[in-house]
Amino acid sequence: MPPGSIDPRPTFVYPGAKSKEVVISSEGQGSSARSSSGSPQDDPETTHARIAELEAELRESRALLASVLESSLSGLMVFKAVRGAEGKIIDFEWLLVNPAALRAAGRPLSEFLGHRLSELYPESWPLGLFDRYAHVVEMGEPQVVEQHFERDGLPHWSMVSMVKLGDGLTVNYNDVTESRQANLALRHTEQLTNKIFEHSPVGLHIFDPDGTSRRFNEAQRRLFGMPSLDYGIGLYNMLADKLTNDLGVADCFRQVLAGQVIEHENQMVELGHPENVWDIKHHRIVINEIFFPLHDEKGNVDAVVIMTWDNTARAVAERALRASESRLRQILEAMPVGVIVTSREGEPLSVNLLARQLLYRGGAALPLVRAGTYEAYPAALLPTARALQGEVSQIEDVEVLTPQGPVPLLISGSPVVDPAGVPELAVTVFMDMTAQKQLAAAQSDFISTVSHELRTPFTSIRGSLALLVGGVAGPLPEKVRPLVEIALRNSERLLTLINDLLDIQRLESGNMELNLQELELTPLVEQALEDNNAFASQLGVTFRLLHGEAGLHVLVDPNRLLQLMANLLSNAAKFSPLEGTVDIGVERHSGWARVSVCDHGKGIPAEFRSRIFSRFAQADSSSTRQKGGTGLGLSICKALIERMGGFISFTTLIGEGTTFFFDLPLIGRTAGS
Repeated sequence: MPPGSIDPRPTFVYPGAKSKEVVISSEGQGSSARSSSGSPQDDPETTHARIAELEAELRESRALLASVLESSLSGLMVFKAVRGAEGKIIDFEWLLVNPAALRAAGRPLSEFLGHRLSELYPESWPLGLFDRYAHVVEMGEPQVVEQHFERDGLPHWSMVSMVKLGDGLTVNYNDVTESRQANLALRHTEQLTNKIFEHSPVGLHIFDPDGTSRRFNEAQRRLFGMPSLDYGIGLYNMLADKLTNDLGVADCFRQVLAGQVIEHENQMVELGHPENVWDIKHHRIVINEIFFPLHDEKGNVDAVVIMTWDNTARAVAERALRASESRLRQILEAMPVGVIVTSREGEPLSVNLLARQLLYRGGAALPLVRAGTYEAYPAALLPTARALQGEVSQIEDVEVLTPQGPVPLLISGSPVVDPAGVPELAVTVFMDMTAQKQLAAAQSDFISTVSHELRTPFTSIRGSLALLVGGVAGPLPEKVRPLVEIALRNSERLLTLINDLLDIQRLESGNMELNLQELELTPLVEQALEDNNAFASQLGVTFRLLHGEAGLHVLVDPNRLLQLMANLLSNAAKFSPLEGTVDIGVERHSGWARVSVCDHGKGIPAEFRSRIFSRFAQADSSSTRQKGGTGLGLSICKALIERMGGFISFTTLIGEGTTFFFDLPLIGRTAGS
């Protein structure tokens, strides 16, 4: 080693030597012993023995030190100062780096030993690290700083302690990233908790275990009308307040101190009451509260939190809802029909009194059967099931089998849908039709009896009047003839009414026999036009066959079909304008044979359309109506066409006219084509 140079190898001094100082190089090469006064010893053997002993202890100490450095979790680096010509520190050189420091740096040992700080970390100068190191060496003052850096794009923190060592220093690095991140997370959690506490939409009030108010948020202040967020803090005591004790709130507080979580619902609070400590305006609110404890690290209750929210509006709404439900139940119970409300799953939710009396015995539902049989009515066809599919329906061919016998019913069902339009409830109405059936039977018997009793004499009267008008008894006086003609027309109208009544009675009782034959449709329609032309001419109306498709075969009673056509044609003629036309069509329509009768009159009023096929239905039902008729014609048409397997309907436009049409199923080769 050149004279005056600094030996970079660390030197270890045995601390147990009192009177002598033995210096041993780090490589263990060469040794010397001198007395404290510096003079050589007189006994060489003793000196060598002592040296050997010290070398053994030194090796043991070095091995122990190496083991400590190897296993240390803290990074350790030893630097020596590199000085310039003027003796000023210009750089630092690594002398020692332990494994923990190497792992933290991510470099091998060979890149450190013998290298300078400026080579590997030139940023140490602008960051002030070099100045810190130099200050420690020059001034001999240890320093401890927190160092922040990034590794692999992630933030890291170290506590760095710097201590002077000879003409250099030791730098110890402790990774405090986890604790720093934990502190940051804790601080963030505290900030987040404070924000949640401050801006929570529900009131939060924190109390000490002795009941003293510690803190409350803005929502709590607004709810109870406190003037500021520090109002009553440290002064108000929950357990000492008479009002909270009277309301039972203090008891809830005491239960929480025992570790329970307590819910306090729909509590009426009268604020501004003289016995209440809060200096606020008098008003009443309904509140819900939840009491829960906060525990310290030992598990003891450190605080009690009361979460409060204003439930006044909901309580009022619930009270109104309960009142509405009560009224609805009373209305349902008082209704003169049975009503059952069914859930989407098919479970009855509400059954009123009449429904229970009509459909249940001993809590069990009675069977529903097809009218006149003991065949169970298919559940899928009942209005309840159809309502849960979104359909409005009504059935009459059903009876309930009671111990006293079958009871005829009229059942209708309607869906109740959710906001998305999906059925969630079915409302089914059951009406006992026993009285109506008996009344209808009595009316039918009466009409049948009266009609039969009137038909024969009216037929005779009409015949006699027709003979008189025809001149069989000689010419009638001019003053008498108009009177006889009026009597003839009225007798014909009465006879038509009697015949219609008899037809209705036979159709409803099922006693009308039809002589069904396979016939071509168009010729029958042409015959009907010919039969009714005279009537149309009297009204100044012309019948016109626009479409008469040939080869359409249907199964019909020809006489009843002519009767049906006579009704439709006479109605069309009566409601057509003077010199108007009625257009008739016979054509194939979607696999059926369709006959249409179209007038160009005023159209059918909207309020009358739903009952146009009802008995005695007339758009003008006043006593001064201009058009004649019994109001039974369309009802008879509907019954006849349905008996022949078809259906009838109409379209109408106000001011443009009406088209009645009926469809009949095609048969034979025409059906196949």
